Amino acid sequence: MQNAQNIKNVLTKIKSKYNIDNYNFVAHSMGNLSFAYFMKYYGNDKQLPQLQKEVNIAGTYNGVLNLNEKVNEITVDKDGKPSKMNADYEKLLGLKDVYKNKNIEVLNIYGDLKDGTHSDGRVSNSSSRSLKYLLGNSPKTYKESEYKGEKAQHSALHHNKEVSDEIINFLWQ
Repeated sequence: MQNAQNIKNVLTKIKSKYNIDNYNFVAHSMGNLSFAYFMKYYGNDKQLPQLQKEVNIAGTYNGVLNLNEKVNEITVDKDGKPSKMNADYEKLLGLKDVYKNKNIEVLNIYGDLKDGTHSDGRVSNSSSRSLKYLLGNSPKTYKESEYKGEKAQHSALHHNKEVSDEIINFLWQ
């Protein structure tokens, strides 16, 4: 919750100092969860700048491997609904209502090492992909991008040129 408040404070300052009305947000790992909580609590606040595009990299929406999720423990269906939901995830189930009718575009990037864990080594693909269920059909667009192999490792994703190129194209097209 504190991280959500911190995001709100930054956006409030940016709006007052630079008169920014809209913004794009890029988050990696647990930053995605912090931003999801920000959107849940402050996403309807018209006094804040409004989100246009959101990039999620290796989102920990429904757990972190060896912390609160075991390898290959949870799957997601075609709608992103997880076979098991942790407590943090359940708290975000109303998130789709915040995204409704706001024309927000979402890009969800995750990595698979192709080592049988269905993960980037830290976050399972099911945890990252479970964002789809949280948002439902509410975003204007929702796209998932999977990267595979060594350059898809959790901390390597945001240094991967292909990932960077996709983010740049998404944000500035």
